[in-house]
Amino acid sequence: MIEQEIIDFFENQGILPDGFVDYMNNGRIKKYPSDADISWFNCFTKMDGDKLIDLLVIVPKIVDLKTMLINIHEYTHAIELYSKLNCIYVENVEQSEAYAKSMELEYKKTINK
Repeated sequence: MIEQEIIDFFENQGILPDGFVDYMNNGRIKKYPSDADISWFNCFTKMDGDKLIDLLVIVPKIVDLKTMLINIHEYTHAIELYSKLNCIYVENVEQSEAYAKSMELEYKKTINK
């Protein structure tokens, strides 16, 4: 399940698509202890040829700012990909990473107000 704080953050940013929370909460989220190896935290895509057909998000349980930022980062990728489901998808890693990093910074700004 996506934590309410994350949902609220993306809603306040105006980027939470309709149906996204239900879609992700339908078995597409795996959470691991916050002290797990962070190289496993990711937003994975499932492709059928060049068509994006599903997503899986692997994140840590939120216990501090670091784990919250990992969640923000990975869910930002998922939000970005959600609109591309069932479409031909070509990954632009640089652009996607920059956007996810910008959402992390935006989150930091919101908690420091």
